[in-house]
Amino acid sequence: MKKQLEGLVRQMIDKGLFFDEATKEFEKTFIMAGLEKAEGNRTKAAKMIGLHRNTFRNKFLSHGLSASQINSKRNKNRLTH
Repeated sequence: MKKQLEGLVRQMIDKGLFFDEATKEFEKTFIMAGLEKAEGNRTKAAKMIGLHRNTFRNKFLSHGLSASQINSKRNKNRLTH
């Protein structure tokens, strides 16, 4: 997994993505993946990714995420599986 991450980071640098933007995207993706795995339950997702639920909530809101995004992703996954 570490090698995959290193390759992805190199691609991001090659495409001109700055560190700040990359870390924001990573954080948002990490939060969304946790929420999907926890079936939209923020408390479970926070535990799963190692954040206090208040920190998770703050990051969730700071990225402009909404519960409807999680629900629509879950519904799409159900239809395709």
